Amino acid sequence: MATHPQIRLLVAPAAVAVTLLSGTPATAANAGAFPVTIHSAPMTSSDAAALPRGTAVKAADVTQRVSLGGAVRAGLGDRGSLDGSVYPVISTDGGKRWRIDGPLFYRAAADAPNVTNRLEALGTDTLIAWGSGGNFVKTSTDRGAHWYAANFPVGVYSAGVQATHLVVRAMGNPDRASRFPTRRYTSTDGGRVWHRGAQLGSVRY
Repeated sequence: MATHPQIRLLVAPAAVAVTLLSGTPATAANAGAFPVTIHSAPMTSSDAAALPRGTAVKAADVTQRVSLGGAVRAGLGDRGSLDGSVYPVISTDGGKRWRIDGPLFYRAAADAPNVTNRLEALGTDTLIAWGSGGNFVKTSTDRGAHWYAANFPVGVYSAGVQATHLVVRAMGNPDRASRFPTRRYTSTDGGRVWHRGAQLGSVRY
């Protein structure tokens, strides 16, 4: 994991054991791991080798497909011809044809904090993408026209949608027993600003 990126949360990996600890006090060591607010920054692709927006992607190379209403689908292009890279993709014909709909999200073996393998939709316009063990959560409120990324200092355990909000379960620095404290962060503006919330249980990662 990088160390630098009810509720309908995406399910955490089965191999990760959760230890429910109520009322675990925050420590000085974790003060920086759980800032009061986390602001997202606009995403741009500075990788000269990255494929440009609009590039066609084979339907077989698209995973994590979600509906944005009507015939519009969003997904992650991350297989076969993409050679270990991950891009947001969109289809306007029900999934028959796909094209890249944003900047390069992740390049395997070269960009671990940006690992991205999960995608979920909120309504018809908002998307949230993330990866277990990564530090960054990427969001768009206009079907991929613009993307923003928030850096959670220690890592992201899970992310998803709660009613009309986006939620993240962020990890703090581990204790001597290799348990990571976690806290909830909520965004009510589609991922531009994340607000620290309740302390949750610790997890083993």
